[in-house]
Formats: sequence, C-alpha cells, structure tokens
Amino acid sequence: PYQRQKVEVADGELPLFFTQKLENQKVNEGDEVILRCEFNRVPKSPPVWTRRDKELQPNANLQIVQEENRLELLIVKATNDDHAEYTL
Repeated sequence: PYQRQKVEVADGELPLFFTQKLENQKVNEGDEVILRCEFNRVPKSPPVWTRRDKELQPNANLQIVQEENRLELLIVKATNDDHAEYTL
C-alpha cells in the first residue's frame, strides 16, 4: 500500500512591520522635510506613499528614497500645499 504525505514549505519570510514609524513634524514654509521610517526587512514590492488618498510620484520637489529596509519621502521645499497626512 501507498502512503501520502503533504509537505508545506514556508518561504521563511517574516511578516512585514515597522521598526521605526513615521513621526508628525511641524516645519516652516520653505524648509526641507524628510519623512522616514524603517521596516524589519526589505519589502517585496515598492511601498506606495500617499497624500490625501492620492499616490505620490517623484518630481522636482518630491523625492522617494528606498535603501534596503529604510524608506524616505523628501520634500525639498515645503509649501502650504504640503500640509497633509502622509501614509505608507
């Protein structure tokens, strides 16, 4: 007689979570702003930054940086329009 056995192999990857969360900031108009956070590991897919429920795209005044598990959103020169809640 034959015997069957099911084998499940986990990918060994830890669940993704913040090790350093985003912090509220108060800045003056014209200031450079860096929103920074860290994860416990490198995300599989590129994280998406949003402001007012819209995905942010890099431009002359907005840079998105990912170095390993550290993520940064850089606002080169803050304006009143940048006053918002940012999510990742």
